[in-house]
Amino acid sequence: MQKRRRVTRACDECRRKKIKCDGKQPCTHCTVYSYECTYDQPSNRRRNAAPQYIEALEKRLKRMETILNIVLPGVDVEDPNLEAALQQNAFQLKPGAITNGVGATQMGDRTAPHVEGGGESQLESMVKSTGQLDLDEEGHWDFHGHSSGLSFVRRMREQYPDIITEPAHASPFSKSRPMSQVFESPKFDSPRSNAESPMDGSSPSPPTDLPSKEVAKELVDIAINDAASLLRVVHEPTIWKAFDKIFDKSPENYTNDDNMFLPLLYAILALGSLFSKDGREIDAKGYATAIDQGFKYFKSSRLLMDIADCRDLRSLQAIVFMILFLQSSAKLSTCYSYIGVALRSALRMGLHRNIPGNFNPIEAETRKRVFWVIRKMDTYVGALLGLPHTLNDEDIDQVLPLEVDDEYITETEILPMPEGQISVMAASNAHTTLVAIIGKIVKYIYPLKGAGAPNGSVKSYSVGYAKIREIELDLQEWMQKLPMGLRPGGDAPKIIIRVQQLLRMAYAHAQMMLYRPFLHYVSHTCKSKVVDKRSYACAAACVSVSRNIIHITSEMKKRGLLCGAYWFQMYTSFFAILSLVFFALENPENQTSQDVLRDAKEGKETLEQLAKRSMAADRCTHTLNVLFEQLPDRLRRGRAESISAKKRRQEVSPHPLGHSEESTPVVAPKLSEAPRPRRASTFHGWGSSSGDVKPLSQTVPLTHAQLGLDSPLTPSSASTGNLSFSLPTNTGNTIHGLNGGPFHGLPLSPTVVTSFTDANLPLPDLTSMMFPSADPFAYPNQPMTS
Repeated sequence: MQKRRRVTRACDECRRKKIKCDGKQPCTHCTVYSYECTYDQPSNRRRNAAPQYIEALEKRLKRMETILNIVLPGVDVEDPNLEAALQQNAFQLKPGAITNGVGATQMGDRTAPHVEGGGESQLESMVKSTGQLDLDEEGHWDFHGHSSGLSFVRRMREQYPDIITEPAHASPFSKSRPMSQVFESPKFDSPRSNAESPMDGSSPSPPTDLPSKEVAKELVDIAINDAASLLRVVHEPTIWKAFDKIFDKSPENYTNDDNMFLPLLYAILALGSLFSKDGREIDAKGYATAIDQGFKYFKSSRLLMDIADCRDLRSLQAIVFMILFLQSSAKLSTCYSYIGVALRSALRMGLHRNIPGNFNPIEAETRKRVFWVIRKMDTYVGALLGLPHTLNDEDIDQVLPLEVDDEYITETEILPMPEGQISVMAASNAHTTLVAIIGKIVKYIYPLKGAGAPNGSVKSYSVGYAKIREIELDLQEWMQKLPMGLRPGGDAPKIIIRVQQLLRMAYAHAQMMLYRPFLHYVSHTCKSKVVDKRSYACAAACVSVSRNIIHITSEMKKRGLLCGAYWFQMYTSFFAILSLVFFALENPENQTSQDVLRDAKEGKETLEQLAKRSMAADRCTHTLNVLFEQLPDRLRRGRAESISAKKRRQEVSPHPLGHSEESTPVVAPKLSEAPRPRRASTFHGWGSSSGDVKPLSQTVPLTHAQLGLDSPLTPSSASTGNLSFSLPTNTGNTIHGLNGGPFHGLPLSPTVVTSFTDANLPLPDLTSMMFPSADPFAYPNQPMTS
């Protein structure tokens, strides 16, 4: 007699009636009685845990008890009153029980408010906290702090001196031509008084005549609504009113009010000369012609005012446009000095205080706008140069400008905005808030006195992970509060579309500044270091943000929203490309490196297309050309060295690297099986054929084995258009190092430490990080290392 086969699962109807089921679909009982045969109800059978799981839990428990005895010696874990005693701080932490640095005992983020720098996970920065002091051939000193991109370039130069050579000047950008060939006029003067004598009240005549009214009108419109769309310091109807008065008179009939307006007009014309609605003219003549013309207007503005004695709004507005001209013509160091003059003048005029003075609505709003733009530039340029900002938050009680467009602000009243219409000032205020977060990033991620380094040491410092998470949440909160009208997508006026993308770019730049010091954690050279997954997450986030920046600039270029004079986008793209190159050099044998390099080359091509229109893009392009010429040979040598080192390790060890007899192998999906996320080809709501944008799906997503961590992340579908992933909670898996000995995850953090000694060790699937969104303009929907 044949023994009846025991089925593993009964159908829902047989389970309900508690009768035998043959496990077929449908089963015999349901077929006879015409019942619907389903297997939907969850099984209530209790499964016993696997022995490996119990063993892992026991090891974790033992490790937790060991750590607890170190931190709280003599504590009785069986005491029923232990929780109450801990809440009352009845136990004191043992001095020296918790140490700083990567690989130290990690107590989680909750300890951060109580012990500054102690007990929390520390991430080591790849840049040094000393900055860089350079002396040029003329004997001029120039200092750049460690938040400057120069510190990152110096680190790359130290690691790869064969492909990134030491320049003769402080700037990392190759100068394609001498500055004397760019400027026929003398060099930019430092901000000093132009007055010959305090008693001499005469105003010198400008060396350059005004252009025709039509040309001037176009330049003014470009400067205000294009070049300074996020940095609005003027009331546009007032500017046009004064503009018409100037061009309706001959110079000999100018009034005192007209003469006071001339420096501002010349400064606006200088900035507008660098931007052009039609780039074909600049392509034909080159940016040198545009900069030379702009410099003539700049010099005229300087001669018409005493910059060292600025105590009226129009003069201060003129200095702001001079600063914007210097920024756009790649003179950041000089512009930093002008920012200092502007800020001191603003303080003398009391713009930092919310004073209920006798101001009409236009004057009151203009005072707010001018102050906050100067404050933004002080923080922003200081962060890029690695120099401190001047004014503390405690010294300011000025409120942000009203989010009302200029045409609704009159000398007598402020009219309400129409329902459903977004103001450009809303974008400016959002940018102000974002720059404040960048200031926080500089303060805590690039501290002057870094943790983990003795006094006088030039070594790298460490940053608390809790502070990184705090800043991530600040960025997320900023994004969530951003009005829908300022988020990419939908139909909007061109100026709103422009500020949408400028805000998105500024947001990505803030993210890159946050994560860039930790880029070295995604590296096969992190040998003999104990590193947790949060370090890898920060490094992978830097790669993701860098790729996003390149995608954003490429899309802006295709949509006609990117101009070469946007110095900020040029340098941000340049350092994003360098970050991707660093990743590829550190992981030469990974297929992912080729995909990352493809994005880096796309960014380089975008800069090349703007090189004729921008000195910044030209310098970046020449530097990158030298780098990319030597890159293939360096990558080939890196792959050969990696293969040779891997063979030597395999000859020494009888077991496969990263595994022991007890370990459970991690199976990485094949590249062909991995899901391929889509890259957006257009804005939301804008039609586009699939052929005009290279799809991101042509690149290969990151897999476990390629990047080399271990337990996988849980990424969301990349096709949802959102950057969404989560680090795993502690799985209790035992991770084995080179010697076969186990490392164990700590109880209070989602961390499983491993010794990162080979690029082929299994890394978490960082696909959702490396390909964060189907739309490159979409904001991430949650912090990148959560």
